[in-house]
Amino acid sequence: GLKSQNFSWTVSTKPKIASATTSIETKMSAVAFTVTGLPIYGPMEGPTPSQEAYGDPVYNDLLDSCGGHTGYNADYHYHKILAISSCSLEETIIGYALDGFPIYSNPQYKWKSGYEKTGNPTSYSWNAYTYTGGTSTLDKCNGQEQSDGSYRYYVTESFPYVIGCYAGTAKKQTGVAAQAMPPMGSVSKSSAFLCTINRDDLNRLGDVAS
Repeated sequence: GLKSQNFSWTVSTKPKIASATTSIETKMSAVAFTVTGLPIYGPMEGPTPSQEAYGDPVYNDLLDSCGGHTGYNADYHYHKILAISSCSLEETIIGYALDGFPIYSNPQYKWKSGYEKTGNPTSYSWNAYTYTGGTSTLDKCNGQEQSDGSYRYYVTESFPYVIGCYAGTAKKQTGVAAQAMPPMGSVSKSSAFLCTINRDDLNRLGDVAS
């Protein structure tokens, strides 16, 4: 079951696009968080079970209807964001990457991931997808620079689901926010009430990011 967690996240309020992107392919802790404070992990699981080591949790059907699951630390975390993407008619901030850039919903999945499946993502998911780009696709980090020079990530229907790399410079986290992904094995798919993202939280954090 779930237990209360005390996450405290540190991000820049004035993020800047870095001269080079930063890989998250070996990052075994949170890469982002939702506006309600829940951690978002990258598009891979941990080393267990061995036959699915570092595999794609979506492909391996390990997630609930919200796009997350409960780990052995009794904490809930996401690998994909489903509810807002499916229901929202407008682009809405649903979270922040640790480099400070906002993560937006993607109504009707207008923006497409530029990654294509070129292997078997049952294990080592990053080896099973290749970034190829294309029309109406996002960049390698799963985001895009806006006309005003700002940057935003988008959640997508396919890999990498939230972010593919950092476009900016991520802040180092401490405490519970820095803990490594717990070994999963058999996971608990939590009930759908966890999909709810409070509208007041969306508005409040949207104002902070502006």
